[in-house]
Amino acid sequence: QDETSPLCGQRVLRERVLPRLCGALMFPSLYGVVVPIIVSLIKRDKVTDSMHFQARIWPAMKPLFTAKEIPIEVVTLFLKELDLMAGFAATADTQAVLLPFLLRCLELQEPVILNEVLEKVPHL
Repeated sequence: QDETSPLCGQRVLRERVLPRLCGALMFPSLYGVVVPIIVSLIKRDKVTDSMHFQARIWPAMKPLFTAKEIPIEVVTLFLKELDLMAGFAATADTQAVLLPFLLRCLELQEPVILNEVLEKVPHL
């Protein structure tokens, strides 16, 4: 948690930590642990940019938006951070992946998710 540590430098996070976390997304049981860490890292300044995100992070995260079984906490986090994902993702991916994800979330019967979706719909 010490952000001044050399191990938390933006280059270390970008080149060493994020690729390993993205590799851990192959295991569905780790989604609830790994996704919040990835999101918190990409929110940091200078850890990623649009090109890096599309080349290194998006290929690992993209399947999560169409996954059949994913924790509700992760879906809620994706909805809360939809603007962040849309900012880094290519326009084509936003329309092909993020928008259908948002529409599928409308079908869920979870009140927390429905509230988040209804807040995001006007912004897209």
